[in-house]
Amino acid sequence: MQAPAMTPCAPEATDPASLELALVQIGQLTVGIPIEQLQHALPRPADLTPLPRRDHALMGLLALGAQCLPVVDLSRWVDIPSATQPDPASERIVVLGDGGRQLGLLVQAVLGVRRVNRSALRTVQHQARPDEVFETVAQIEGLTGWVSLLETQRLMALAQVWSEEPECQQPGNAPSLARTTAAELGPTPPPPADSATRYAVLRLGERLLGFPAVALGELLPRPPLQALGGSDHSGIASWRGRHLPVVDLDRRWPPAASAPVAPPAWLLVLCHGELALGLLMHELCDLVTWSPGQIDSPPHALADLGWVQGLAQDAQGEPVYLIDVEALLAQHPEALISRVDGATPAEGPQRARRGSPPAQRNEQPYLVFEAGALLCTPVAAVQEILALAPEDIPPAGEIAAPLAWRGQWLDLIDLPSRLRPKGRPVRPPSHVLVVQQSQGLQGFLIDGIHAIVPTGRAPLSQVSLGHGLVCDVLTLGDADQQRSVRRIDLSVELA
Repeated sequence: MQAPAMTPCAPEATDPASLELALVQIGQLTVGIPIEQLQHALPRPADLTPLPRRDHALMGLLALGAQCLPVVDLSRWVDIPSATQPDPASERIVVLGDGGRQLGLLVQAVLGVRRVNRSALRTVQHQARPDEVFETVAQIEGLTGWVSLLETQRLMALAQVWSEEPECQQPGNAPSLARTTAAELGPTPPPPADSATRYAVLRLGERLLGFPAVALGELLPRPPLQALGGSDHSGIASWRGRHLPVVDLDRRWPPAASAPVAPPAWLLVLCHGELALGLLMHELCDLVTWSPGQIDSPPHALADLGWVQGLAQDAQGEPVYLIDVEALLAQHPEALISRVDGATPAEGPQRARRGSPPAQRNEQPYLVFEAGALLCTPVAAVQEILALAPEDIPPAGEIAAPLAWRGQWLDLIDLPSRLRPKGRPVRPPSHVLVVQQSQGLQGFLIDGIHAIVPTGRAPLSQVSLGHGLVCDVLTLGDADQQRSVRRIDLSVELA
């Protein structure tokens, strides 16, 4: 998939040119289900209530609250190669919804959520066949082979069983099994904007976290990460041609006395406006709609984090912590590097400076920032990037007071005041770089974050300043519009 020219992940506005698919595994077949037709993903129960029918594709009935949900095993109906090493523990019942009706579908695994351009869809069944549930396929970046798109309406019509959603039932009536054709189903009515919110529920360690579905950019297998801030569990990923900062959210929670778990295998991309942030997750568990009356206030210890906005319960009664994506992004200003208008490291042939040795590519990631001038520093020593609160911004011309940070006082150096060329307008600093130096941590006031340059993406060369002095310079931009950025190692300089 190619990244659109404009921000590709503003999920608040529906993009008619793209389609968001939940990917599931049925046997050896990868199946895509339009995300608006997938309502839940539940662990497969040990037993289902039998419902005698001549059609053996129906496995039975699943109790879902006060509702009984018919569950279909598609591999009994369609010729699908069985899984080579089936794992019953990973099997799920995905709840499909269409026109106020619901049907359960057995899948071997939920693989994630991906966005695909509609131009990438291919129709392979050109003759209308009401008895076929697959007629369109899509090729998705990072996956081998083709993904088959499930025709949910057609599946319900063929199964001839489904259950009404609770809001469609009359009070006092038991859930009914409809025998209606798909043509009789109307479009799925959108939920009232002020009554309920749909959340994607994901597991991180032993915690369940809920994210507003409109903020989901993508859920994909964890890609290779370039280290950021000396951490092995967060860094920078390349996503749709953009630099995506990746955060280990588990490090921000109060410590829990639990057994160690395997590293997260999934990358969740959250989007808000033109910004994106990656979070490491263990698995996608469910898609749930909660009304305000079903959401409680979070515990005080979590409310103090600033980005846990509520507490709900899943179908098994487990707590789900609801995340305020905008507040989370506000606490991670490194998300600024995900903007599509950031500096792009040079990729093509570079013009050599006369009298200069050939430029070498950068051997480590660099953070490009504003501090009176455009500078770059190795990210290895950068422990955190803090957005300054208005009350912490020092008045012009005054020495910056120490900043309280994680239970300690952080001395601050005002880089813009030291490095700003004469005559350039003064503006208040916006961020603090927390840098590990040999004698401890040091804070540096800066004007803003510009970009992050991954390893090997830009030429790093030496430029003569005269009188035997040289400085290292990183070259950004393409061959026609290059920018030279002075390298400064904050872990050893200006201490």
